[in-house]
Amino acid sequence: MVASLDGEKAWAVLVADDLAAAQALLAPVAPQLGPAELDEWFASRRVAELPRLVRTK
Repeated sequence: MVASLDGEKAWAVLVADDLAAAQALLAPVAPQLGPAELDEWFASRRVAELPRLVRTK
């Protein structure tokens, strides 16, 4: 799942076992992505927390 936030920034959900697996998944395209921050969170019920998490950053 990918969403554009403001024309320059994006938000994406990656399916990976852990942070290291997500980093390995993105490694081949990292130069094209530019600066990125990966946050670990698990379980679909955490999707309900996204509005709160976005407001705190």
